[in-house]
Amino acid sequence: MSVEFGIYVVDWESFTVSLESAGDPFEVVEELTQERLSVDSLEAQDEFLGCLDKLRERMAPDAWNAMSELFGHLFWSWQGADKQILDCGEPDTGIDVAWAPDTVKRFAALLPRMDLATSRSAFEAVKPPSGWFPGADGFISFAGECGDCVERAAKEGKGLVVFVFG
Repeated sequence: MSVEFGIYVVDWESFTVSLESAGDPFEVVEELTQERLSVDSLEAQDEFLGCLDKLRERMAPDAWNAMSELFGHLFWSWQGADKQILDCGEPDTGIDVAWAPDTVKRFAALLPRMDLATSRSAFEAVKPPSGWFPGADGFISFAGECGDCVERAAKEGKGLVVFVFG
């Protein structure tokens, strides 16, 4: 069975109140609108981080560090529990990431430093083996989609939640 994830941009106060009153995070997430991503497999997160690691030597350090910081926390389960940020909720309940608006703003501040054009040339030069991201376009598209969710949440003063299904 495939394990999938979804990213949600949420009104933080409503989300936390619903989470406290419902008790079951699955009930709360059913009422939310999932962001559209080209890839929603949990395995793709690991592959994305693996591709990013292979690009380290070919990208500008600041751009690579920004991407590593954002995606290392967004996809923390492949990096270790010390990367998980749960501003509300409990671990092992399906809520993988729960960033309050201030946390979202912290990560949104990294977005201007991410140079996706450089990652394209680095990806094409390295050609990391990838099933989910067979070319630079898929890798860059996925990075951009996730970055857009963070940016929109920051602009709207909202939180960001990643939920794992399966």
